[in-house]
Formats: sequence, structure tokens, C-alpha cells
Amino acid sequence: KLQDLFSNNNEIYLFFDTGELACYDIETEQFIYSKKAYSEEEISLFNKTSLVLKSDNFFYQVKNGSKGGFFIFDIAKREWKKIFEENIALNTLILANNNTAFISTQKGVLKIDLTTYNIELISEINTTKGVLTNAEISTLFYDNQGGFWLGTLNRGLLYFHPDRFNLVKFTRDDFYANIDCEIIVESFAENKSNEILIRTNVGFFKIDDNNSLSKINEQKFFINHISPITNSTNTDFEYNCLVIDKLNQKWFGTNDGLLLFDKEMNYIRTFYMEDGLVNNFIHGLLQSKNGDLWVSTSNGISQIKNINNEFHFTNYTNNDG
Repeated sequence: KLQDLFSNNNEIYLFFDTGELACYDIETEQFIYSKKAYSEEEISLFNKTSLVLKSDNFFYQVKNGSKGGFFIFDIAKREWKKIFEENIALNTLILANNNTAFISTQKGVLKIDLTTYNIELISEINTTKGVLTNAEISTLFYDNQGGFWLGTLNRGLLYFHPDRFNLVKFTRDDFYANIDCEIIVESFAENKSNEILIRTNVGFFKIDDNNSLSKINEQKFFINHISPITNSTNTDFEYNCLVIDKLNQKWFGTNDGLLLFDKEMNYIRTFYMEDGLVNNFIHGLLQSKNGDLWVSTSNGISQIKNINNEFHFTNYTNNDG
């Protein structure tokens, strides 16, 4: 089962639940090579979910099955390396600028040195409101000022800056004083004013320079104020992948939705799960010869057909075989 896809120069890389990576030439559609990250006996350990990030020379993959595992693929050498496997679920992976990776888990945050592969589990977090222990960290984010944001499952929102000794913590009451449902921080972004924008299961919020948390009513605010972090294309937002379709429209896959612009870069709309996507975290985009758009996400593949300017979605997950 296909779990992720990435393009690099003129090659496309397909990541399967078996641990196999298959590389094809995009123009000729010819198979180039394939490599497996682990043996046949280990497939059930890592065959459920996949999250892949790319640097200049490497793919970094977090996989879950009966165990969680972290793998690195050297693109030039065409070699896999398993960094670790643990009996815990691995949630979100981010790459810092100093050769460090962070992985959120049910037991805290794993910090991995990508040069020595030294691993540190941060399970107790000192905050301005006390020590937080045994918190499941659901998502992670680095802002442009060197701040580190941690979203938790029902334990609040945490912020750390290296110039400070303690984390700032936002609790359930800071989001909503009177609410019975769980509050899950799903993703982060940063706008041009260096405000942090937060997407949760109960709505959108922002945090200003004074660490004041407030509700955002308009989703367009979230879309139109995201600042560039890693990409050089002339856009005002961070994205993981880009494809230009046969109508010269531009599709941007982000950590929180699929953005569509016309050929002049005028914003058209953003697609989320409620619009038909199988998941909001977009890893890869590819347009087939018949014009269909294929979207690789953290929870499967979405196929998008444009029929008379109406978008029709077909989703494929682990349940589809």
C-alpha cells in the first residue's frame, strides 16, 4: 500500500507500507530502483502510518505499526538507515536548523542529533505554571524567532525559547473556560507580524508578542498571513510541495491543507478534510497525464478530479488494501 510520495528534481519517490522506497523517472515514467528500509519480518512493526520529510540530501521517515520507528534515506548513496525503534507511537516530526530532529510521542518529545544519532527523551517539562509530566505531544512547530511550540492532547499549549529557562503554558481554560470536549492542537503557522497562528479541533487562535491568546473567527486570516520559512518560491506561506496543473493553476501542499491559486497567484481556496481530503497534512503532489491531482497525506492518498470546475475526491487509506 502506498503511504507517501515525494518528488526530487526529475524523480518521484514512492513510500510503501512494506518499507520499500521506489524511484521513477517523472518524464519517461521508467522505474529506476527500489530500496527497503527493513526486512519482511519487520513489516508488521511499521506498516500502519508514515510521515516523510525531506532535506537537501535525505528523506526522514517516521513509521508506526505495533512499534514506532525513525528511518533516514540517503538519496545520493541510495541507502536506508534505521535510527531507532520504540514501543510507543510517534506523532509529529520536525527538522531544526542545527542538525536536530524532534519527534512528538505519547510520553513526551524525542530529540535526535542527526550527526551522532544520540537520542534524548524529554518527558518532564518545566513551565511557568509548574512541571508537566506524562503529556502526549500531538504536534510541534519552530517559529522564525527560534521559539519552539508544542501542542498537547488536552494538556494545553507550550512555548519554549532558548533565552528563557521555563516554558510558557496555555491551558484548557486559556482556550475555553467552559467546554467539556477534548482540546487538540492540530497545527501551527506564523504570520508576517510574528504572531503564532493555531488550528485546533475547536477553532483558530492566535498568540501575539505579549503572549496573549485570542480566538480567530475568519479562517482566511490563517491562510493569508502565513510567513515563508523554508521555501524560495515567491509566496507568503510555508509549503511542503507544489505542482502546476494543466490550467497553470498552482497547488501548494502544506501542514494544514491544500491551497489553490490561479496562474497570477491570486488565492482561490483552501481544501481541508471537510472538503474531501483524507488528511490535512500534505506531503506530496503529482498530476497524472489525464489531469487528476494525486495528494499524499499523513493518512492516505486523495485523488482529485476537476469536472467543470467542481472538485471530486476519491480517498485511499490502509483499509483499501
